Amino acid sequence: MGGLIPVLDNMMIEQFYDSGKVHTSQTFEEMLTRIDEKNIPYHVPKIGDDIVFDKDVNVKVLNANEQATDNNDASIVLKMTYGDVSFLLTGDAGVALEKEMLQYDVKATVLKAGHHGSNTSSSEEFIQAVKPEVTILSYGEDNKYGHPHAEVVDRLQAIGSKIYATADLGTITVSTDGVNYAVNGKETSRVETGNKPSKEVAPTTAIEIVSKDLVTEIVGIKNSGQQAVSLKGWQLISIEGHQVYNFPNLSLQPGKIIYITSGTNAREGQNYLKWTTKQIWLNDGDAAQLRNEKGELVSELE
Repeated sequence: MGGLIPVLDNMMIEQFYDSGKVHTSQTFEEMLTRIDEKNIPYHVPKIGDDIVFDKDVNVKVLNANEQATDNNDASIVLKMTYGDVSFLLTGDAGVALEKEMLQYDVKATVLKAGHHGSNTSSSEEFIQAVKPEVTILSYGEDNKYGHPHAEVVDRLQAIGSKIYATADLGTITVSTDGVNYAVNGKETSRVETGNKPSKEVAPTTAIEIVSKDLVTEIVGIKNSGQQAVSLKGWQLISIEGHQVYNFPNLSLQPGKIIYITSGTNAREGQNYLKWTTKQIWLNDGDAAQLRNEKGELVSELE
């Protein structure tokens, strides 16, 4: 959403569509303030809605959920059709949502693959149903999340979909007259999948993530060293949801474990720290990273 601030500042926006999912961050508040100050009509669509951009373009909402416990599951998913050419824009929708959307006609000429090519999206069943002639993978080169994942690329190549990556082309534009279409760059001949070790070199430390339960939302962090370590300025990060827990000013004693809790059963006291009562960790899979006060990667648990 951070990218939307300069968009709102520099472009004339006639309508703003949002999932309605509240995000507890300063950026989210700034975004809403800009929308309010500029009197931009603000809409929260429902599944099945038609969004009218143009009389010749059909835009159907296949998913939108402001009550979703996971930010990714709140994603607005759009099926856009102009003549014989269609586009499926999936946001960060995961495999569970993909399964639900199979009740609709998801077949599309062009697919913007879910969640930057993460294996938490783009299931084989979904890819087989969409059968995209073209797939856009939106990710940064050498990104720390490991996107795109090899199994997603394999599934797309298996059905003969042409792949275009933002890491190669930057902004990707598909132009169509409703019969023919063209992409503004060359097809990616070799997709660098991210299932490889991070290039970051972690500093020597005895602090590590030793456990992570995605269902009960409890992450254990242990000091295996001989000296206490101050965690002031440290961060625990949910990779898939891009959510960050900032540690309070505390020291972790040698041999001790602290637990960061979230979700409806979040608790605090003794060796438990409460992050939030909202769901943080994606149950289908979500890596956890621990970074020190300098932002250096200290520990990671897939």
